[in-house]
Amino acid sequence: MGSSPAKAIEQTLDSLMVNYTKRERERMISTTNVTLRGTNWGRSRRHNLPKAQTDIEQQFAMIWDQLAPYGVGAGDADAARAVIRRLADDAEFMAKAYASRRSWGGPLPKAPVFATGAGSKKTAATGERIKESIMYGAPANEAAAWLELNPTDPLAVKCACAGVELRNRCTYSTRGCRKACLYTSGHGTVPKTMKGRVARTIFSQVDTLSWFVIVYRQLRAKNRTATRTGVPHMVRMCGTEDLAYELHPIMSMIFDDMQALRFDDYTKYPAQERPQIVFGPTLVRSVWTDRDSVDVVVALILSGERISIVCDSFEPWASVPGAIDATTGDDWIDDPTNLVGVLEPLGDCVPADVYSSAEIVAALVAALVATA
Repeated sequence: MGSSPAKAIEQTLDSLMVNYTKRERERMISTTNVTLRGTNWGRSRRHNLPKAQTDIEQQFAMIWDQLAPYGVGAGDADAARAVIRRLADDAEFMAKAYASRRSWGGPLPKAPVFATGAGSKKTAATGERIKESIMYGAPANEAAAWLELNPTDPLAVKCACAGVELRNRCTYSTRGCRKACLYTSGHGTVPKTMKGRVARTIFSQVDTLSWFVIVYRQLRAKNRTATRTGVPHMVRMCGTEDLAYELHPIMSMIFDDMQALRFDDYTKYPAQERPQIVFGPTLVRSVWTDRDSVDVVVALILSGERISIVCDSFEPWASVPGAIDATTGDDWIDDPTNLVGVLEPLGDCVPADVYSSAEIVAALVAALVATA
C-alpha cells in the first residue's frame, strides 16, 4: 500500500530539512499546510525534491569555511546561527564586513542591501499601502556576462585574480523571462545600478558570511520597526533572482527571527522541487510562454496554485474571481483570495513573449464549464 499524502509530506520535509533544528522540523511537519499540488504521490520522484535546497547550498557553500574560525563545524546549523546573531552585534566584525562589501564593488559603507520606498517602481507602488523591501541582484548568469563585457573594470579584475566562479542564480529561467526581467527595466538599465546588482551577487558568493550578517542585521532593524509601529512590512529576498533561501540550513533563521516581517517571492521552481513550507516565504509560481502552455497555466490555476503571468492586457481578467493587476505592487500576494497576478510586459519583452489574456481566460472558462 502506498504512502498517504500526509505521510509523503512528512517524509519529503524530513529529507529536505535534515540540517534543520529538531524544533523547526517538528513545527513544519506538525503544521501540514504544505503545498505540493499536482504531484502524483504514487510516482513521486524523491530525488527531485531536494533540488532547490541543493542549489541554494551550492550558491553559498563558502559560508561553512568562513564560519570555521569561529569554531563552527561544517553542517552545524545551530552553532552557525548562534555565531551569526552574535556577529550582528559585533562592531569590529561589522566594520570588516562593510569593508569587504566595499572591496567587492559595493556601495558606500552601511548602504542598504534592500530597495525600499522610491528605490524601485515596485516598492514605490506597494509603499502607498504597506512598506516593502526588495533585494535586487544579477539574475541567471548575468553577473558572469557583465564581467566578460567589462574585463578592465576593477571588480572584473579582482574576480579574475581571485578565481571567482559564479553560479546560475535562476535555475529555471527561460529566454523569455530573462528578456522581460526587472533587471533590464527601470533603474536596472542605469550602468551604476547594474554594476551594484552584479557586485551584490558576487559579494554574496565570495564572502557569504559577511553578506549574510549584513542582511540579517538590516532585516532585524526592519523587524524591530514593524514590531514597534505595527505597520505591515513585506520582504522579497529575490527581486531579480530565484533562490530558495528558506531551504538553506543557516539562512532559514531569518524566518524564525523576523516574525513581524512578511516574506514573499516569485519562483519558477516546480512545486515538487521547491514546496510551499509553513515557515518560509509565500511563493507564487511564475509561468512563461516559452515553457508553460495555455493548458499548463489553466491546470495550475485549477489546481489551486497561485501564479504570476505576463499578459498583453489585464482587461479580460477583470471579471475573473481571484485575478488581480499585480503590476501595481506586490502586496496582492498577502491576500490568499488573489490567485492570479497579472503583470504588464517589462524589460526587453516583445509581444511573442507574453500570453494573450483573451486566450487564457477563454481556456479557463471552457475548463470550468467542462468540469462543472
